[in-house]
Amino acid sequence: MNSEDNPHIAVSFFSKDPSLKIPDDTFNIPISSDVEKLNLLIQAAVDDCDVNYDFIVGDVIITNTIDNYLTEAGKTIEGCLKLECIGKQNPPRPDKDIPHNDWVGAVKVTNNYILSGTFDGVLNIFDHGGQNLLKKELSSDPIKCMDINIDKNNNKVFCITGHQDQTLALNEITKDENQKVQLVTTAILRGHTRSVDCVTMKNGKIVSGSYDSTLKVWDTDLTKNIFVENNKEKKKKVTTVTKTPLVTLQSHKEGISGVSWNNENDKQVATVSWDHSIILWDLNTSTVASKIGSNKSFTSIAMHPSNSTCITGSVDPIARLWDLRCNSGSMVKSSFQSHKSWISAVEWCNTKDHLFVTASYDNSIKLWDVRVPKVNLYDLFGHEDRVLCVDWSDFGIIASGSVDATKMGKGFQNFMSKKDFHPSAIWNLKRKYEALEKQKMEEKRQAEMDELYKKEQEILEHKALLGDEKAKLGLSFMYDAPAGINKREEENKPEPKFEWQRKYNAPREAYARNNDQIVDQPFGIEVRHVRCVKCKKWGHLNTDSECPMFSKDDELISTNPSEIFKAGRSNTAVSSKQEPSVSKRQLVFEMKEEHGLQLKQKILSNIRTDECLNALGKSEAEKAKEEAFQKFYASFSDADKYKILQKILKKEAKKEKKKRRKEEKRKHKKEKRV
Repeated sequence: MNSEDNPHIAVSFFSKDPSLKIPDDTFNIPISSDVEKLNLLIQAAVDDCDVNYDFIVGDVIITNTIDNYLTEAGKTIEGCLKLECIGKQNPPRPDKDIPHNDWVGAVKVTNNYILSGTFDGVLNIFDHGGQNLLKKELSSDPIKCMDINIDKNNNKVFCITGHQDQTLALNEITKDENQKVQLVTTAILRGHTRSVDCVTMKNGKIVSGSYDSTLKVWDTDLTKNIFVENNKEKKKKVTTVTKTPLVTLQSHKEGISGVSWNNENDKQVATVSWDHSIILWDLNTSTVASKIGSNKSFTSIAMHPSNSTCITGSVDPIARLWDLRCNSGSMVKSSFQSHKSWISAVEWCNTKDHLFVTASYDNSIKLWDVRVPKVNLYDLFGHEDRVLCVDWSDFGIIASGSVDATKMGKGFQNFMSKKDFHPSAIWNLKRKYEALEKQKMEEKRQAEMDELYKKEQEILEHKALLGDEKAKLGLSFMYDAPAGINKREEENKPEPKFEWQRKYNAPREAYARNNDQIVDQPFGIEVRHVRCVKCKKWGHLNTDSECPMFSKDDELISTNPSEIFKAGRSNTAVSSKQEPSVSKRQLVFEMKEEHGLQLKQKILSNIRTDECLNALGKSEAEKAKEEAFQKFYASFSDADKYKILQKILKKEAKKEKKKRRKEEKRKHKKEKRV
């Protein structure tokens, strides 16, 4: 085989770990070389080297041949490819199977203990050899979540557990003089209204998420936010503190399924929910620092030990790496797909921050490296049923809890019915009942509307048979008529030509004719060419300071522009040719004597000379009749005049009321017709 069929590339090796023996030479190798051949090359170049390595270029681990890496990265064989050597991660080995009496819902590992919470409400404490050191029932409902905090100074372990009965229990684990493990429940945390599904504890603060879609922050200081309950037993009396939350945070629309501290900022926590969202909370201000949406419901979250990235599990077989610091672009940095069912739990390795594990309902646990998103490093099999929880402690122990730990023979349906998201859960049965009732009411309302529509159509059909033109359409419109009923405007109709309405010969006042100061413009007269009403000069207004009469007060000078117009009209009338005119008195007299016409009172009411016109237009008989009425009216006393006036006012009020009712009926008929 020649070099054209199998090209070569120059590679060199280096390592950030000084304890590893790495050759300094540059090698020319075929691009078809895989990881195994690269290890053989290093072992041949270095004496007494039997260590297997993984090889990294940038942030990507080479899992196949160099040719595949170059193709995926879009690189060429030119130049020298530098490969970083790291010690190969050894596969986890099975250690112990610890049986339980019920499903294991939560598990945590410390330097001395393995803690597990089961669905029968029991907290179990084992040593690393699997021996049961303590077993205590904390609740009659399942333990859904757990977290621990180690006090190295006092050799104490604090454990917080979240239960199905809406409460949390703060427990203190110590040893007595005989080195026997003791567990004391120091506080009960009440405030949630649904199942507590996730909890975390750090720096004296507890943060819990519930299916009631709220996030609550608690203080571990037993002297704050408390009231005391005394639990009386046969031989001893234990005082338990009941605490209330410091603050309640609400932004999720569905139940919160996971919570984790931001290790880059101790004042922030991240939560995931069934409403397809990730929220980063600021506990100092009790506000939302950032929010990311997704198209899947989340089941768990784990923040990176040293930065603001996180791993999430969803209701699909894909684990996703998110960067909560990004404000734009793709928030999902990597996707890890190998499971066959929902991912129930995720957990980082605190000692090696590039490794994490995922637990799934496909009965398996998988170990991943963030630098190799396409394939997991190892598969951890052993469970015979769904894995519910997993923990990777600082001491090299991966502990997991599953449904197969039960010895009671309960089926999967009974297990799932204890999950709030399952259809057979009590909360979902209630929501289903409410939804069905709303659907029935909506169907009933729709049926009533259909009946009304059918009756209306029957009326229209009868009208159409009787010849009603509107009903012949066969349609009834409750709102607007649909398209096509009304005729559209004719298309291709020529639009009217727009022309400016410029009238150069428009009539003007006499004082404005033949004046050079008035300039015609396309849309009127130039604004600044105005005439002052005080000094009668052009170019300014009477309110401008340039007017010589600006600060003078003269009664003979009018400040009303209309006076100038009246003066101009009077001057025009005097200077123009006198035309024959008829006075008002003469006009009324001639209309009555020659034509037998008399003006109506309403017409004369707006004329200023009403009294003289009325006196001029009355006949002798009318004058005599009016004088007789005046004498008759003068004969009444003041009381009679008051009674007559009251009767007249009542009659006028009745007329006005009758007129108003008639107008209201007319409007009502018009609205009903519309």
